Amino acid sequence: MNNPEDWNNGPEQPGKDNSEIISRMLTLLGLAAYRCIWDRNSQKKINQIQVKHEMDMKIKNIQIAQLKRDLERKDKAVKKNEEMKTSVALKEVEDKLKERQKVFCSYTTPRNRRFEIEKDLMNLAKQPCFAHLNMEDGLRNIFKHDRSCDGIFDKDDSRNGTLMGKFLSEWKLNKIK
Repeated sequence: MNNPEDWNNGPEQPGKDNSEIISRMLTLLGLAAYRCIWDRNSQKKINQIQVKHEMDMKIKNIQIAQLKRDLERKDKAVKKNEEMKTSVALKEVEDKLKERQKVFCSYTTPRNRRFEIEKDLMNLAKQPCFAHLNMEDGLRNIFKHDRSCDGIFDKDDSRNGTLMGKFLSEWKLNKIK
């Protein structure tokens, strides 16, 4: 067992049996061939998985893009709907403010009617579509400070309420944010 001469298989010695060397070489060649085939098959599987993954990612990206387009389309529809609701509500506020200013400038209409209109306006101003306009503060300012009336005999009610006109213009400009 501890024979150093057997450890080192040097050049072929005449008369020594080559069958052991050949069997070892064939074993090594077989293992090398097996590994080569294994590597080739493994690489094929890796490539197939990569191609499948890339296709899946492309499909997912297409689906994501479609979902984004659908969401944008729905957002535009919702925004347009909110704009219409806000426009209608703002028109109602404008009409009520003009009526309030007409009542304010009238000598014959009772004050209680003006207070009812002002109460209705404050309730309208609490709608969520007007939250960003600070409409309640603007209405309080109009109710407190807008004393302008065009004249007793003038039938053009649109000239009444200069402060009201300024606030209405500002609200119309900033109605959608």
